[in-house]
Amino acid sequence: MIEAGIDCLQVIEIKAGMDLLKLHRLYGDQIAFMGGLDVRTLCGNDRAAIDRELEAKIPVVKNGFGFVLHSDHSIPKTVSYDTCRYFIQKGLELGRYE
Repeated sequence: MIEAGIDCLQVIEIKAGMDLLKLHRLYGDQIAFMGGLDVRTLCGNDRAAIDRELEAKIPVVKNGFGFVLHSDHSIPKTVSYDTCRYFIQKGLELGRYE
């Protein structure tokens, strides 16, 4: 994919066994990533769980070729609007460059 000129991988589904951190470690200096944050974490509307997911990944993947904040799959209707807002705000906070 990289040799073909693709510069961003969008499909990083945790439930399918994909690992954002491993992909970043192997290819993060050559390709950007979008997603790879486990949507199941959002389904519980539990901010502590969301924090753990984001804090484990964002500080790592923000370095390298690039990262676009997104879940690994569509966000289901069971996820509240407030949870979505929190996910985005926390992700942007962790991804901010100082």
